[in-house]
Amino acid sequence: MKSLNKTVAVLAAACCLLLFAVKTRHTVIPGDLRDAPNSGGAIEQSGLKRASGAVPAPAPAEGTSVPYIRAELNLQPFLGATPEETRRNMEKFLSGLNLRLVSYQDNEVRGTAYIYPDKPAGLLDRARSYFIGGKLRALPNVESANEMESRNGSYWLVLFKKNMYRPQAEKMFSALDFSYQLAFPGEAKGIMKNSVWIGIAVGGIKDPKGYARQLMERFPDKVQTAGVFQDQTVLSIVSHQK
Repeated sequence: MKSLNKTVAVLAAACCLLLFAVKTRHTVIPGDLRDAPNSGGAIEQSGLKRASGAVPAPAPAEGTSVPYIRAELNLQPFLGATPEETRRNMEKFLSGLNLRLVSYQDNEVRGTAYIYPDKPAGLLDRARSYFIGGKLRALPNVESANEMESRNGSYWLVLFKKNMYRPQAEKMFSALDFSYQLAFPGEAKGIMKNSVWIGIAVGGIKDPKGYARQLMERFPDKVQTAGVFQDQTVLSIVSHQK
């Protein structure tokens, strides 16, 4: 009988230890860190997941992008009356060289403007705000116009429906029948001024670096700089929320 009781006691103790181990295994690992980092080839990809309740399946690791030629072009040889016309001129030039555009940034386009109006005489603040806001919103290509406050007084933030060049925007605002000062946030300066930055696919080009050099040599009036680049994703964060 004593040996039977001793055996039962040992089994009970073993069950308690097993139950404790199972509970410990399921509670010490935070839900946010259950997904192990994914390998992305040349660079280790870290996937951070945040979940409520069930942990979703990890997203596929992002691969390394293919190389491309990144070039800085002079805007003037391609400049059109509108940003759309400039891009068409650029694409026509690249098409003649059997090159394909993969990214495009015209550094002279404008999507917003600041208007600093002089106070129209004889109008109270609220009436003046209603008057100016109505005039701005009635202009073509104006998506919205909102009065903002600053330490130097109020001004209007105007968003365009389509990007414009500064001369286009100045012509549009010239229809206003009250006096104002016009400014554009983030105007291009330094190497960005009067330039277009593009990415060119390198598929089919045996020596992309040599070809980039040739572009600068063949078209010195159009191509300021050109080189081969390869972007890589170092950290990818995925958030899952209900």
